[in-house]
Amino acid sequence: MTTSFPTFLRVTAVVFGALLTFVASVNYYFDPANLFNDRTYEAGIAQMLLDGRNVANITDYDERLLQKFYVSGLPQAKEVLVLGSSRAMNIGENLFPGKSFFNASVSGASLEDDEAILQMYRERGLLPKKLVLGVDPWIFNRKSGQTRWKSLSEEYKRSQCLSTDCAVSNWDPEYLRWSKFQQLISFSYLRASLKAAREKRRGYYATDALELDVNIRGADGTIRYRTAFVNQTSDEVAAVVQRHVAGKSIYSLDDFRQLDPEYSAQFDALLTRLKQEHIEVLLVLSPYQYDMFKFLTAANSGFEMVVSAERMVRKLASKHGMTVLGSYDPQNVDCGRNDFYDEMHPRPSCIEKMFKNSTF
Repeated sequence: MTTSFPTFLRVTAVVFGALLTFVASVNYYFDPANLFNDRTYEAGIAQMLLDGRNVANITDYDERLLQKFYVSGLPQAKEVLVLGSSRAMNIGENLFPGKSFFNASVSGASLEDDEAILQMYRERGLLPKKLVLGVDPWIFNRKSGQTRWKSLSEEYKRSQCLSTDCAVSNWDPEYLRWSKFQQLISFSYLRASLKAAREKRRGYYATDALELDVNIRGADGTIRYRTAFVNQTSDEVAAVVQRHVAGKSIYSLDDFRQLDPEYSAQFDALLTRLKQEHIEVLLVLSPYQYDMFKFLTAANSGFEMVVSAERMVRKLASKHGMTVLGSYDPQNVDCGRNDFYDEMHPRPSCIEKMFKNSTF
């Protein structure tokens, strides 16, 4: 007996619906990135940091919301604040002895992140006296692919209201809801959920340890990577770099054909505003690993804008009377191959070389 086409469609719809229900249920229950809870995960981490504790074993979470909870509970302004990406997360309080300090960097930071996080401090009257601003070349790349800042889209919008009458062309209030729905029925998120179920991950916890087999977020906001990552040999790091070079796809730098004029103007305006607010600013250019930088700057590599970005940052710093520390070129800051965790994350040894003669 032949099944009719309408019956086939109904059966297919039922099976597909059941499959999506299963995927959504597993993703909602195990939720490895804590997308569907009431955000107590990030709030709890923030409270531990506010209590002066290091926090270990923080799994996938929204770093932007962590910063939001941290700022909301901060009793007084820090003298020194660091903003930037994970490439700035090893700038620690040891470099600023005697000063209250916090590193508010978030992974893959974009210019929108910097503006939004600063706005949170501004609205609470907690702007720092000194700001260390990590500047990555991709903040001038319109096609960087960075969208995580939209967790703070309201704060970003308000930051732009200060000077643009709320005309924020890329603000998308529907982003978070749509993004969550996509993850709820995502098969890639299902794999992460099933992995979390198998591993039965231990929750985050306060620690006095400086190194563990899991990542640690220091009380000063810095990152202390897991032992296996820290103890990679130079050959292992070189292999990581070569895989990126061979793939010719570099983090947030693909299709970087020009310094985006709008982002360039926005960065200039941000420096102007910080100067008007009497904040002393130090612009930090974290270097890329030696072989990676050599590839980025090779003829016809397609990544020549990295050099152009550094040149523009230095020009704007001169215009505003601000200091630039570091360079995307590791040779300019005496950082060798052993001073990197991978192709773009400098170790504390490299950071310390950059800050060696700083009087900031």
